[in-house]
Amino acid sequence: MKADWGTGAWLKGTPGPEIVKELTPRKGDIIVEGKMTLDAFHSTALDYLLRANQIEYVAFTGFHTNWCVESSARSAYDKGYRVHVISDCTATDTAEEQNYAEKWDLPEDRESHDIQGISRFPRIGRHRRRTARRGGRGMRLARRMAIAGIGLAAAWMLLCPRGGSGGADKVKVGFMFGMTGAASPIGPVQLDGAKLAVKEINAGGGVMLGGKKVPVEFVVRDDETKPDIAIRRFRELLTEEKVHLIVGQTFAPISGR
Repeated sequence: MKADWGTGAWLKGTPGPEIVKELTPRKGDIIVEGKMTLDAFHSTALDYLLRANQIEYVAFTGFHTNWCVESSARSAYDKGYRVHVISDCTATDTAEEQNYAEKWDLPEDRESHDIQGISRFPRIGRHRRRTARRGGRGMRLARRMAIAGIGLAAAWMLLCPRGGSGGADKVKVGFMFGMTGAASPIGPVQLDGAKLAVKEINAGGGVMLGGKKVPVEFVVRDDETKPDIAIRRFRELLTEEKVHLIVGQTFAPISGR
């Protein structure tokens, strides 16, 4: 594996990581980018996207069985997912290594079976329909975060005059979500939830500040689901837009910065 890394064979823009023609993504498919290690969860938004879509079952295919597939399957197992490894859709360098991985390497509670085993996922169909109906989970979470945050911002402005409470005629909020990049399937939904919170607050006359209600104003920034971009956008919101509060996404590599 180390030899492969040294060649640059898997760099974006080279033939190595390109998706083969037979698996060309269809409209609506989610493509997760940014994988830098054996574990597909480590440096990507995969866990975030799965949880945002309420996915419980994860089926693994790919190459190498005893490297990337195993590392990702173990990680998924540790995170609480129901892990399935499709044995005839995985491969590695030798038949001996493949057989050993299937028999010994993968977690004991995983299910390793051939492609016919997919029919043994009795809840998949119902689960996907339920996910579609409950697609507003990310919106509701962002709405609650925004309402709580705006209340805290108003309290801070009142208690700390230097924070901008003296005669303030509005509370200015910065919304920073992954509108593009790996989190783009959920970022716009979270933004809609945050906007809904502002709409509800302003419809009630605004947020209470110093004995009077003032409106909430917001500006939006796209962090592109990249930590370095997120830091730049964060500074822009504070220094250029002079916001009193920033509400952002819950994707760990971003929020952790």
